[in-house]
Amino acid sequence: MIALDMALENTMSLNRIATSSVLFAALLAGAVAPSAAGDLSSISDFGNASTHGNEATITQIGNSNLATIDQVMDIFGGAGNVAVIDQSGANGNSAAVMQLGTLNRATINQANSDYNIASVTQTGSNNTTDLTQLGGRNSFSSSQDGSGNTITFVQNGGNTATVSEVGNNNSVNWSQPAQPAGSGFKIGLALTGNMSVGVR
Repeated sequence: MIALDMALENTMSLNRIATSSVLFAALLAGAVAPSAAGDLSSISDFGNASTHGNEATITQIGNSNLATIDQVMDIFGGAGNVAVIDQSGANGNSAAVMQLGTLNRATINQANSDYNIASVTQTGSNNTTDLTQLGGRNSFSSSQDGSGNTITFVQNGGNTATVSEVGNNNSVNWSQPAQPAGSGFKIGLALTGNMSVGVR
């Protein structure tokens, strides 16, 4: 795990959770939480999740950014996941990654761009999400449930997107150009097995 947090009022949280651990209940109950003041970071390992090849990297250089990575182990898997959040040179961004499965990879890049929101959830195995948000005030949410799904997404200012992939081997390759504040594109994509969508 690598974490870099520089500047004011950033919040950073990494939770590696083994659901067999009684501490998982404490997390759900809110007993384990980041501090509420100053330059904030919280790094917690639960159970044996940190020994199963999961990797997490958070970089925040700016003000009032929020980053959370949850890597969950259960009886179905939870090893070999990789999550990267980069919010360097940025202010007021929010990014969250939830990984429940095996060999998933998620990358959120919101560097040098302000007031973006991103959420990535991966359930299953060998799913990949690569998100870049530029220009500020973008919103993105994705979920992948299955195996071998991919999302490559670029948003350039003022856009909103929701992507859902259910099943196996779905592919999204999408780029949205910059738009004036309040007039950006708003799209929703839902793929359900061996489907491909691309706009560049």
